[in-house]
Amino acid sequence: MLETVNASEPSDRNSKKRFRILAMDIDIRGHHPSYVRNFAKTWAEHNIQGNLDFLVSRKFFELHPDETKYVQSLSSHRISIHSLTQMEDNRMESVPYLRYFRAWELFCKYSASLGADHGLLMFSDYFQLPMLVGPRSPCPFSMIYFRPTFHYQMFGKFKAPLKERFRAWRKKLLLNRVLKIAKLSRLYCLDGFAVEYMKKQFKTKASIHFLPDSFATFSVAVSSLESLRSGLGIDSSRTIFCLVGILDRRKGVRELLEAVLTLTDSEAKRVCVLLVGELHPNQELEVLALLERVRLTSQVQVVLNNDFVPEEDIQKYYELSDVTLTTYQNHMGGSSALIRSALAKRPVLSSDNGLMGEIVRTRQLGLTVDATKPLNIADGIRAFLDDRAECKLNLESAHCFVEENSSARLAEALKMLINRV
Repeated sequence: MLETVNASEPSDRNSKKRFRILAMDIDIRGHHPSYVRNFAKTWAEHNIQGNLDFLVSRKFFELHPDETKYVQSLSSHRISIHSLTQMEDNRMESVPYLRYFRAWELFCKYSASLGADHGLLMFSDYFQLPMLVGPRSPCPFSMIYFRPTFHYQMFGKFKAPLKERFRAWRKKLLLNRVLKIAKLSRLYCLDGFAVEYMKKQFKTKASIHFLPDSFATFSVAVSSLESLRSGLGIDSSRTIFCLVGILDRRKGVRELLEAVLTLTDSEAKRVCVLLVGELHPNQELEVLALLERVRLTSQVQVVLNNDFVPEEDIQKYYELSDVTLTTYQNHMGGSSALIRSALAKRPVLSSDNGLMGEIVRTRQLGLTVDATKPLNIADGIRAFLDDRAECKLNLESAHCFVEENSSARLAEALKMLINRV
């Protein structure tokens, strides 16, 4: 049985029935906690007229108590958060390849038991096959699709091995089937290029919309940045190149550290590499060994903040940096790092591949390089040290980019969910 926290107020139940939405997110790492929090915050601040019920795993409650308590505090805005029972959680996690099949069954089950008028899968990429072969949803639903790659051939700098191209083709075939599901009402996607491509390529009764990649914003005082820089021990004369997030292989930490090892002593003395976020177990030993090598053989200052960063502190690191690093390896999809960097008015040194590279180039957010090659990353660092024209941030374009991904734009997308047409 579903365990509920902060269900709608009794007065809600006795009044005219409000439109009820069940938003499911069973993942607990990366962007997922902040997405739950930000959707709830946006719903409350923009006074969206409907009930919003979140359905998450028990581990979400255990690992993210701050986000859980925040959502609970919004009960007066007709917002609730529910967790699966321990038994449901265990069964869902017991066989990894069945995880999303069982999660889809739970989505259908609780859409019915909670009397949801509409469902929302907050991360639908792995739900597509379960949607096709599993039970039918008892109510109309929408889905957020994060990583379409079948349109990447449109991008001038797209590079992918045959395996990735086959995967993109398979994604297109699967989505084509999913878009024919009768109860699918809307597909949201954070990739604006993909939205236009899908509208042209797929025949579907579902509507396809861009979803702003919004996040909660917090004011950052200059004094707090000075304290942060001092606390991290960063030399005042150095240019800060900052990488924020879960530090795993995908983020390209190894390639970055190999790159700075190739800088000359005079260049290295001007550089600080700031790594912010938890080191992933799959790369921890390798990165720590490389860090020690950099410290012993190079004049580059490397600062590692190997810890979880609370939502309210993330933007500080973008404000503190001179250049944001998004030198990810074969990354699929976008990244809020680009928006956060634009918000802080900081340029990025980015991978030139896929969606991120295309956004940086078309929006003039900084410089792109082939991030799979450390020597190219090093050349990018030199370009910023020399203040070359190609590294400049287009402030007007950056402002528009931030506005397109604002809370107000996200509210407009969420209001579509209560549109019964």
